[in-house]
Amino acid sequence: MKSQSKKHKEKRINIIVFASMLIITFFAVTSGLMTSNNPCKECHRLFYEYCNLLPDDSLSILPDTINGEPTYVKIAVEVTGNGKTWFYKIDLLRVKLESSYGLVNIQNPEQEMYDLYPGSKVIFSWTVKGIENGTDTLIFNLYAHNPHKDSEFYDSFSYDVTVSISSDNDHPKEPAVEPSSWTVIMDENGEGEVVLHINREIENLVIDAPDSIQVEPDQVSMPSAAENITLFFKARTNQKINTNVSIYWRENGKQEEIKLLVLYNLPSKAGGNLSSLVGRYTGIASFALLIISMLFGGVSKKLKHFLNSKMGARKRIRIHCIVSWAILILSLIHGVILLVGPYSNYFWNPKVVLGDLSTVSLLAVSINGTFMKPIIRKIGTDRWRKMHIIYSWISLVLCTVHTILIGTDFAFIRDILIK
Repeated sequence: MKSQSKKHKEKRINIIVFASMLIITFFAVTSGLMTSNNPCKECHRLFYEYCNLLPDDSLSILPDTINGEPTYVKIAVEVTGNGKTWFYKIDLLRVKLESSYGLVNIQNPEQEMYDLYPGSKVIFSWTVKGIENGTDTLIFNLYAHNPHKDSEFYDSFSYDVTVSISSDNDHPKEPAVEPSSWTVIMDENGEGEVVLHINREIENLVIDAPDSIQVEPDQVSMPSAAENITLFFKARTNQKINTNVSIYWRENGKQEEIKLLVLYNLPSKAGGNLSSLVGRYTGIASFALLIISMLFGGVSKKLKHFLNSKMGARKRIRIHCIVSWAILILSLIHGVILLVGPYSNYFWNPKVVLGDLSTVSLLAVSINGTFMKPIIRKIGTDRWRKMHIIYSWISLVLCTVHTILIGTDFAFIRDILIK
């Protein structure tokens, strides 16, 4: 009777364990459907990332009156964030300018930029022209995408403008110097370029850059009308750059000026830091070694007999034990280094908890194997082996689900499952 009671108790414990794992797995899968005003909130809690339109910024130009001449409308956009949100960059930033009543003509209304990290400020610019007298409303709509969990960001801003077309505007006057982009985003080598289109003859075009940036050419004496001048930018420092470059020229005896925003993100951020790389590869190694450990542990009877015939049972078991403890050490390094680094404040996310429970199950298996003899004396060989196998499979299943749901290198599996 006592033996049957123990068996029933053991079955109840196993049922409770499996039921708990199923519930946690369900919440882990469905948690990806949660939405929030701050897309980073689910993972990072107190950490955040936003993409904001900055109409009050000094670099924004929002004219109250638009006439028949081509006029610049410029708005600054800032990518902000705290904590470790820079680990995932904004791979797409799009801003669209619209005229509510069609009184303003907008050239190239939808514009895009790519690969921006928190702390980046960029400028979007449009050439607009009034086509009918009246009051219009200009609307800016921002959309940004972060590949981490396909996070999406939105912002909008609108303001009223007076459109005044007079006889003086019958022959519109193009801007003298028109850059191909108001923001120069340097690549990982710290290089970038922009093309200046010269609409009419001017004097003494001078490019004034800070010490951190080299620009070639830095001046052009007498550029001719319809000429295109390519400016090449090179970072002179290995530090982040987010600064202005001024371009001056003289026209009809008057000095004119425009400013370009130059942005350089350090390439080290694009590849992640050391803790992120260590955390990533210790996780992959743990997963691979867990499968190897179970194969050497005898999960397959045919493979067990084959390995015993080739190397002997004692050597097979020794390899199984060494690999198992290596997995436990790598798993602990993997969890700790990521939770104090890129995934801080992320501990209670169900997808991470699955990995924690997998490590706990693996710890139970390792202790069970280390103290095999005294445990067998108490509960018997069959129960010891059953317990060892059950919790090994629990660890593998939890580790697999955890890896698929959150692993950086297993996003392709998530894409297949979603489709």
